Amino acid sequence: MATQVIQQRFSAQSPPPLSRRLTTLVLVVAIHVLILWLLLRIAPTMMSPPPGEKSPLVVDMLPADRVAPAAAPAKQVQRKAAAGSAATAPPTATVTPPPEVPPPPPVPADRSSDVWSKVIPMTGREFARAAITPGTRSAEGVGTGSATGDSGDGDAEADTGGGSGGGERLYAADWYRRPTHTELATYLPRRAQQGWGEVACRTIPNNQVTDCREIGQSARGSGLAGAVRQAAWQFRILPPRVGGRPLIGSWVRIRITYTDAGAAVE
Repeated sequence: MATQVIQQRFSAQSPPPLSRRLTTLVLVVAIHVLILWLLLRIAPTMMSPPPGEKSPLVVDMLPADRVAPAAAPAKQVQRKAAAGSAATAPPTATVTPPPEVPPPPPVPADRSSDVWSKVIPMTGREFARAAITPGTRSAEGVGTGSATGDSGDGDAEADTGGGSGGGERLYAADWYRRPTHTELATYLPRRAQQGWGEVACRTIPNNQVTDCREIGQSARGSGLAGAVRQAAWQFRILPPRVGGRPLIGSWVRIRITYTDAGAAVE
């Protein structure tokens, strides 16, 4: 029912008048004309060339052999500049090194006056090997036979005494450097008496001795043999020679005499 009422209402309306429709059409055309005018106004203006005679463009095509040498003058200028700088540079003087002068030959030191030449440097290991080890104390006064003091370059003379205590042959001590009184007196007992002490030591490299053993002293209980044994690590003794060959490891007899004037080495 409602639908029918709406249809009747719209069908009853009359179309718009002609004047209204013409006015609408004129307005639409005017708007389009205005838009076209604005587009033409905003567009850039094309610049036309000025009037006058036009010069023709001429292109000269050259062969390749005439174009390549154009870069040659630059290289020639560089070469001339380098040659000119070399010619104007001052000549360099050649310095000849001085001739080598050989060092003077070493002057042999006088062993009689140079005390330090007889001092042998020792490492910690060598010092430990040279330390005196406690040996078997033999009976007092055993093996007090005489010994030759200098063996020289010939054969060492074997001692006729009791030996080292192990049956080895005992040779006379040949001193490389005799110990001083200060080195010997350090190990003397407090109430030392005059007398002598005697030990047997085994030779080792670097003119040193080790494994020293007490073999005799002037008086029983004097402690002089023990003082010699304790000071033996400072001794420098040449090993005995037999046939010109050193016998390292052989045993030597060392006897020190103590007096009021000082210690004497035999």
